[in-house]
Amino acid sequence: MRVKKALILVLIWSSIATCFVQISVLSNASTPPGDLSNDGVINMTDVIIMAGVFNSSRGDGKYVESYDLSNDGVINMTDVVIVAGNFNKIVTTATSTIKATPTPTIKLVPTPTPTVKLTPTPTPTANATTQIDDWNYKSATTNISIKKVQKGTGSSMITYFVADVKLSGDSTILSAFARNTFGKNITETTSKMAKDNNAIFAVNGNYYGFRNDGIEIRNGKLYREIPVRDCLILYENGLMETATEKNVSTSTLLANRALQVVSFGPILAKGGNVLTTFTNVPSDQGPTYLLSAHPRTGIGMIEPNHFIFIVVDGRSAGYSAGMTMVDFAKTFKDLGCKEAYNLDGGLSATMYFNGRVVNMPGGKTTERAISDILYVK
Repeated sequence: MRVKKALILVLIWSSIATCFVQISVLSNASTPPGDLSNDGVINMTDVIIMAGVFNSSRGDGKYVESYDLSNDGVINMTDVVIVAGNFNKIVTTATSTIKATPTPTIKLVPTPTPTVKLTPTPTPTANATTQIDDWNYKSATTNISIKKVQKGTGSSMITYFVADVKLSGDSTILSAFARNTFGKNITETTSKMAKDNNAIFAVNGNYYGFRNDGIEIRNGKLYREIPVRDCLILYENGLMETATEKNVSTSTLLANRALQVVSFGPILAKGGNVLTTFTNVPSDQGPTYLLSAHPRTGIGMIEPNHFIFIVVDGRSAGYSAGMTMVDFAKTFKDLGCKEAYNLDGGLSATMYFNGRVVNMPGGKTTERAISDILYVK
């Protein structure tokens, strides 16, 4: 480190000396000290020689007596200063004037810093083929169109929402549990579950956590097998069926690649025929619930991978009275559904689309916390 400092100091002195070069013609009697290389000029060669023995002292193997210009027993900065003071002076025995050849200036050409061209990470953008607004969504594999329908007037007015859903490719109807956990008394709102699962569209499921029985298969996994009523079956190939749970085998359902089996009911339409009498319904759905007007949620199939979801608002005079189960079944039939199935209704009836709740559950702007949803993303 000290040698480097000495070299730096010498370079500073040499720069000054170069700016004011004085060529001296000297006799032997006035020879300035510092010509260690004995080449007649005190220059960088001498500096390099001194750097090689810098900090050596009398008695060291590196020490050279003639280089100790200050004669203090150590080759140090004092000697460097002496060399610097005589830098570019010419040593000669002649009395004639000798024109010194200046020490050539070394021009350092800096190595250009390589230019690194950074390719910016592209900002994620929606697929160019995706189209979306408050009521419609269209991508390469999913087509959703939602309509708000109002019929009647005054206290007889009915308000409901119809979602026409067409799927293809790997797009399918999925299911999600509240807090991503199967169990009783675990609840979240439809919108919370939908957002947590990146759903573009969702409806409430069957509130399975309210009861302990039924067949429950979700996303191809069996969670419960206590057959008691009619169930909804959604297959991987886009087919929808309904069946009496006691007449089906869960092993067969899974072998046939059933993705969702939901236990609630009743069945609203089967094989293109509308049902007007309902059996095998949840024990909490008595005649009053079936025959009176209430909020409803249901799913129907026109053909494989072409589904109709209907959510009916109710219990809100002047906005929506709700639907009877018979009228609900007929509505699916009128929309071309060959199969239709009733899901949990009442205050649970909720439709979610593109970040918002579309309907007004129970005529209100708040949602009921429930166990599960069916959704598309």
